[in-house]
Amino acid sequence: MTQSDRHKLDWLSGGGEMAKIIRTIDWSKTPLGPIESWPQSLRTTVSLCLGSNFPINIIWGPEAIQIYNNGYRIVCGEAHPRAMGEAYNVTWASAWPVIGQPFDRAKKGDTSYLENQRMFLHRNGYLEETFFTFSLSPIRDEKGNVVGLFHPVTETTATMLNERRTRALRDIANKASNAETVQEACRLITKTLEEYRLDLPFLLIYLFGNEQNRIQLVGHLGIPEGSKIKTKAGSKRNAGNLDTFSLESTGWPLGQVLKSSQSVLINDVEKLFGVIPGPEYPEGVQRALAMPIKGAGLDRPLGFIVAGQSTRLPMNEAYDSFFEMLGNSISSAISNARAYEEEKKRAKALAEIDIAKTAFFSNVSHEFRTPLTLILGPLEDILAEKRGPLAGPIREETEVIHRNALRLLKLVNTLLDFSRIEADRAQAIYVPSDLPLMTTDLASNFRSVIERAGMNFIVDCESLSEPVYVDPEMWEKIVLNLLSNAFKYTLKGEIRLVLKKRDAKAVELSVTDTGIGIPNHEVAKVFERFHRVQGAFARTHEGTGIGLALVQALVKLHGGAVTVKSVLGKGSTFTVTLPLGSAHVPQDRLSKQQSASNSAAAAPSKTRTSAFVEEALRWIPKSPDALDTNANVTLPTKLPVSKVDTRTATEDNNETQAKKRIVVADDNADMLDYVRRLLADRYEIISASDGKAALEAIQTHRPDLVISDVMMPVMDGIELLRILRADATIRSIPVILLSARAGEESKTSGLESGADDYLVKPFSANELLVRVNTQIKLDGIRKLANQELEQFAYVVSHDLQAPLRHISTYVEILRESLEGPLNKDAVDSMKYIESGCRTMRSLITDLLSMARIGSSALRLKQTDLNTILKEVLVVLSDEISKTQAEIDFDSLPVLNVDGTKISMVFQNLIGNALKYMGNGLQPKIKVKADENEKTWKISVSDNGIGIDAKYYNRIFEIYQRLHKKGEYSGTGIGLSICKKVIDMHLGRIWLESKVGEGSTFYFEIPK
Repeated sequence: MTQSDRHKLDWLSGGGEMAKIIRTIDWSKTPLGPIESWPQSLRTTVSLCLGSNFPINIIWGPEAIQIYNNGYRIVCGEAHPRAMGEAYNVTWASAWPVIGQPFDRAKKGDTSYLENQRMFLHRNGYLEETFFTFSLSPIRDEKGNVVGLFHPVTETTATMLNERRTRALRDIANKASNAETVQEACRLITKTLEEYRLDLPFLLIYLFGNEQNRIQLVGHLGIPEGSKIKTKAGSKRNAGNLDTFSLESTGWPLGQVLKSSQSVLINDVEKLFGVIPGPEYPEGVQRALAMPIKGAGLDRPLGFIVAGQSTRLPMNEAYDSFFEMLGNSISSAISNARAYEEEKKRAKALAEIDIAKTAFFSNVSHEFRTPLTLILGPLEDILAEKRGPLAGPIREETEVIHRNALRLLKLVNTLLDFSRIEADRAQAIYVPSDLPLMTTDLASNFRSVIERAGMNFIVDCESLSEPVYVDPEMWEKIVLNLLSNAFKYTLKGEIRLVLKKRDAKAVELSVTDTGIGIPNHEVAKVFERFHRVQGAFARTHEGTGIGLALVQALVKLHGGAVTVKSVLGKGSTFTVTLPLGSAHVPQDRLSKQQSASNSAAAAPSKTRTSAFVEEALRWIPKSPDALDTNANVTLPTKLPVSKVDTRTATEDNNETQAKKRIVVADDNADMLDYVRRLLADRYEIISASDGKAALEAIQTHRPDLVISDVMMPVMDGIELLRILRADATIRSIPVILLSARAGEESKTSGLESGADDYLVKPFSANELLVRVNTQIKLDGIRKLANQELEQFAYVVSHDLQAPLRHISTYVEILRESLEGPLNKDAVDSMKYIESGCRTMRSLITDLLSMARIGSSALRLKQTDLNTILKEVLVVLSDEISKTQAEIDFDSLPVLNVDGTKISMVFQNLIGNALKYMGNGLQPKIKVKADENEKTWKISVSDNGIGIDAKYYNRIFEIYQRLHKKGEYSGTGIGLSICKKVIDMHLGRIWLESKVGEGSTFYFEIPK
């Protein structure tokens, strides 16, 4: 090369190592010709390429010759340096199905940009699954002709594979952690991993059986049904059979795994077991990893996992890490399911009932109060004559409706009060009170009722020399419940209320009646929840059976006791004893108020007292000389807000629909962000950098779970936990402690401090997800299937629906009583009342359906689904006729199912299809049945508004509504009923939908 030629190559002087490689190539043997003869446009482009750190490839001329920089060299792998000067379509022939069209478009002058494109490259001696973000843009000469392509590239393989694997691990934790049995956990694991077979071509799960060295194949993925697997002994075994065999007869090196407790790599899968093809690739799997399934605190594995490795992915550190975390995730899921099975065996029926009942009350609190507000608000406006004067008959009918609405409110409030006490959420404020004055005022509300019934009412409240510490609202409920109970079971004679100082340490309230009395064998049971004396003659059979249980619970909150003495046929005396002074109550709940005798807190709530009095008035037969039904009752101007819950009405309303809330506290910002990202898809996360900030967040936004590091500035995790457990309002929140301090001693110390769980750093993402899910699950509902809840459901059915029937009936009577056209305000008021009634009735019906489903066993028999469907269509005939719906259904099978419960599924799915239609659309509903090898799949399709895919996972949860209230009627319970029914039949239910184009709900039932 002459000095002149060297001078012509000065433009390569800044190109570093790649410039030297370019100089060494004999370009005269390529279509580009000698390097000295390259046009200026090519020189300039190559110079820019070599000067960049970003991976760039220059593709030049009709032959598409490549010239690339050092960044692109990494992309080439073993294809470098051969790829330099080679035709682009030759080097990347394996990826041409993806890059061919963008390449052709760029040659025609159109830039193409592709993001995270999956392609297979033959760059390292095998076809490798890769992902790239790249563009292909034309390079033009001075005449505007396309002479080359500018090709910047970013390889995103690591990121995309990491996201896919993280999603797989998270899905296992989310789905398999819900398993209640080991078998179910294995089924959910294999079902979940079906979507991730690009990383996991096959999976086998073995668990030890009852015999020491015999294992059972309990889960398999990626091995077709009916295929044969060779064993070391030369025999064949069907991989689909869940039979047992000795540890070594599988052919896998499981004995070696058992001895070492470590994973063992298997490099000769095809040689040992024949061809096991991957999910999309023709080549058989060559490598697999045998791993132990570890259980917490166990020396011996619970079983083994054999996981195949993709032939198109490199065995690098990231892939090794994925398999390690996969093993941990499967171990955690199976171990948790095993622990849950053992827990169920140990759990007592009463504890299960208590948890179910508490969750039941909490979930429906706001749903009950909303329709009640819609009923009471307009009623009170009407009775206050805001809509104009009311004639006597109209007022009487309206007052009947109002009394029943108040009764309904009383029942709901009683149930909610009891549930809050049971859930340790009752927040008493102990006020130094003039108890005789307060009790006399409360008793005066019942005087007119008792005397109207022809009985004497004697109130004897002697003065006390010191105030008594009580919660005024709770004391009100104690007195009103005792008087209501006495009146209910006393038909003649008298009721006597006496308040006196028993001795220097206690005050005593007694309510004595001359009523029917209580049989001796029933006396010990009268304070039990839901207990009702069988055959007792009373003014009414109404009641939930929890009034006296509530009295006992409220008295206990005051450090007191309630007893009863009774003689059958002569009457009963209920006696409440309260300690004097304030030493017996929590000091942080004491009011600083010196005297409450004249305060608003001491005044009886008119709404509550009205509810008790109005209910009692209905127990008295009407007579011409009856007293005015409004005596001693002042109607409130509006429905008061209850003070028994610290959350706002808006929070209550959204509680069942929103994500569970978790407060995470850690002073390490990276750890805080890591935990937040792991949990954010499923939970609402509030982050805090120290214990004090976490405590403020907990007090402001009560969470469902707290995750806290132990070592933090300002306030550490142990101190935070101590404060939480000392506060009655938040002590029940479950807490998981995180710590870098390993060892049993540290874990024991953390648990002894009151933590619900303890995780030692470093921990796997999936272990955290499983622990979080387990704690939230254990803190929520266990099961609704129990006899006591069923009994409660039927009691509530009668006592909630009876006043609703009265309201609806008298609204109709009221409407007919009015002469002439109603004004707009009156019509609106009627509509509000009727709408509230309908909502309440629908809610009660759905809640009872849910309770019955959970509390009754399946009654399986051969059932013709055609008959079931036809009966459902009859039930829905009014709505079908109203909407002019077209309903088409195939011949359905005869299955061994509970026909009554399957009827609920059809009714809810078709009912929803009729309801959720676009404006003006005629509903078109199709019911189909498809038979598979093991199941029947039933589908219900519609042409309605559709459902966004982001709601697929939560649509079957209870109280989930995707629309604003008032937009569509409903309680948010129907689809949860469907899921529960299908789950009971060991099936599954899911949906496919597109917004604006309708939905298809599928449910599958085993044959």
